[in-house]
Amino acid sequence: MQSSLLLVFFALSLKGVSGDKGSCDADVTVGSGSQFIKEFKEDEFQIYCKLHEGFQSLELKVEGDERVNKALNFTAEDFSSTNDSMWQSLDVKIEYNYLFFNVAYNWLLTVSVNQIIIKKPRYYIDWGYFYEGFKSVRVTAYGRSDWRFTEPGGNCTFPKPAGSPSEGNSTATSEPQLTASTVWILVSVLGVTVIMAALGIAVLVYRFKHPRAAVPPQTDPGAASSRTVSTENPIYGYVRY
Repeated sequence: MQSSLLLVFFALSLKGVSGDKGSCDADVTVGSGSQFIKEFKEDEFQIYCKLHEGFQSLELKVEGDERVNKALNFTAEDFSSTNDSMWQSLDVKIEYNYLFFNVAYNWLLTVSVNQIIIKKPRYYIDWGYFYEGFKSVRVTAYGRSDWRFTEPGGNCTFPKPAGSPSEGNSTATSEPQLTASTVWILVSVLGVTVIMAALGIAVLVYRFKHPRAAVPPQTDPGAASSRTVSTENPIYGYVRY
């Protein structure tokens, strides 16, 4: 009997530690100042927030492993709504748009609150090197707010707008992007074309500077007095006179 009670107590303890889905408690609470929330190593993630009166802004600092290092701020006016008692989902997604002629990537950011995109559908971050990899996104909140890393219970979540997509799917429309393999194929085709054109021009220049020797004159044995001369013209070919 005692062992059974201990197992039940242990299971309930684990449930409380892991932050069960039905809980409405915050993992991080921010007062009047600023506080670091969490560092994410994924280029797409979701957290939950409650924004109270006095909330000022949210900072997302995006870092790559080479040159990208930029902080983007979203003020209280950028959020669709606030509610002191309801959790809202905050979805963050970073995309990469390859720049063919610059051999670099545009890093683009889409942020949505409760499935409603804030700012622009494609918020420009910065450009990164062709070989630059994603490092992290650091989330910092300024002003009174609560933050949670797992989905709260249904009775404490802000209702989604009608017709909104399922959680985790961005509402931004993805534009066609060039993959690295496609880029190298295009570069190879372009390079072969340039080489062939250069060879053709070189042959033409060589032919122009080094014309063929004149063909010996052809004479009619029966007309010794007549003389025919044949010479090569670079433009019109062989001319007889």
